[in-house]
Amino acid sequence: MVEFTTTIKRFAQQGEKTGWTYIDVPEAIAQKLVLETKDRSG
Repeated sequence: MVEFTTTIKRFAQQGEKTGWTYIDVPEAIAQKLVLETKDRSG
């Protein structure tokens, strides 16, 4: 399991995604997630 701390962000009032929230995932963490997913998929 990959664990990390981040902040939930919200898109600005203007734009097509008004009100949506998102997180930034650093590249190094994203690579670990990809590797774990591949390991679990067999």
